[in-house]
Amino acid sequence: MDYFDIIFSQWEKKIKLEKNKNSLDLTEISYEKIIGYELLENNKIVTSTSKRGVVVRSIIGGMIGGVAGSIIGGTTAGSSSTSSSVVSSYKLVIYLSDGRNYSIDLLQNGRIKYIDAKGKGLRLSRYLDEIIAQNEEETCKKNQIVDNNQKQIKEKNTIPVVLRPQNGGKITCPHCKASQYPTTRCICLKCGKSYKLVDEDVYNEIVEEEKRFNQEKEETSSDVEVITKSTNISPIEMAKAIREMKELLDAGIITSEEFTLYKTKLFSSL
Repeated sequence: MDYFDIIFSQWEKKIKLEKNKNSLDLTEISYEKIIGYELLENNKIVTSTSKRGVVVRSIIGGMIGGVAGSIIGGTTAGSSSTSSSVVSSYKLVIYLSDGRNYSIDLLQNGRIKYIDAKGKGLRLSRYLDEIIAQNEEETCKKNQIVDNNQKQIKEKNTIPVVLRPQNGGKITCPHCKASQYPTTRCICLKCGKSYKLVDEDVYNEIVEEEKRFNQEKEETSSDVEVITKSTNISPIEMAKAIREMKELLDAGIITSEEFTLYKTKLFSSL
């Protein structure tokens, strides 16, 4: 079904689609759901936001000729137009992030002249370009926040632990090895780095986990040494060994320096 008209509500951050003239039954769509659009002339694409082409062209056009240049640059580059002088349909199709799409009849079933419908389509495409660009910017910001949160969580989880002393005793800083009484903020008075106080059961569990981790790391190193000492290793075996080492690197079992060393030894064994 083609909608009759479209209204942009900047205050509500929504577009509202009218099913017919003076209709009170509006379909509301949040700005943040809009991911693209197409202008169709006689069912042929005049312009669209596929692969962010229109957004980029609008910026270039704006640099050349201001607002008018922005509209022209954004809607003419790489676009096509019907060669026929008769235009039976001129539609705007809006695509949403949930897979739905909505079509607006800009000719309003013949009530609007083609030249007016085309001008309106250009104006609407400019508004949609701005909305889509803002959505992409917000998505980038959200991804950056997620990355920062994950980084903070990782840093928090890598803070070294210290066994909580009994009867107000001293601790040894895991960073600088200075002996001191623990502070309420768990920060070393000498080096200023953080640590985490834990009870004995938690401390023992962490120590055991570190032992298992180091043992696995040593076993892996031994296996690699055996592989790299072989003088008859084939390219296929070498590729397999590198792939296995890469998996260990991604899992955090070995460091990037160790991974590079293993590859160097493998290549030298050929």
